[in-house]
Amino acid sequence: MPKSTPLKRSPLFIFGPPVLLSFLGVGLLVQSVSTASPKLEIVNEQITINAAEGLVPPTPALTDYIYPRLTIDSANQPLVVVNKLRALDPIDFAPPILTVMPSSESLDNSRELVLAPSAAHALVLMAEQMHAEGYGQLFVNSAYRTYDYQVELFESKTRQYGLAGALVRSAKAGHSEHQTGLA
Repeated sequence: MPKSTPLKRSPLFIFGPPVLLSFLGVGLLVQSVSTASPKLEIVNEQITINAAEGLVPPTPALTDYIYPRLTIDSANQPLVVVNKLRALDPIDFAPPILTVMPSSESLDNSRELVLAPSAAHALVLMAEQMHAEGYGQLFVNSAYRTYDYQVELFESKTRQYGLAGALVRSAKAGHSEHQTGLA
């Protein structure tokens, strides 16, 4: 096996970049210190003027920061997160309104399955668009499932495949997106 020769590096390539970056960093620091002062004076001057006129900036309440802007925990919201590790709350949730999707030339819902109104509307629009583009008819194979039906389904999968196999193929009751009416 031939001997390898050590790689020789020029001192310029070793020490040049760190020195160059150091000079640039010092230059940026000096520039920011020299330009920050006038801006700060303008802000302080405006604060003094506002205080003299009796204008005080509002102090936000703590609840302004605590209020959830978007929640993914409520089962009755369209943006709920539910999966095998994250259960619905309440676990036996049932949507208040369910809609049967009408069968048409673009959508086959001969089993009369139901979904939440927003999901049903979106599915009908998608099926119509697919049909208009020549992709044929969409068949609804599965939709909303009750908590009790999901219990039966998971127990059936457990008998058929064992617990590990059932967990791969299905979700426990309360952990299924189908229970929200959105899947």
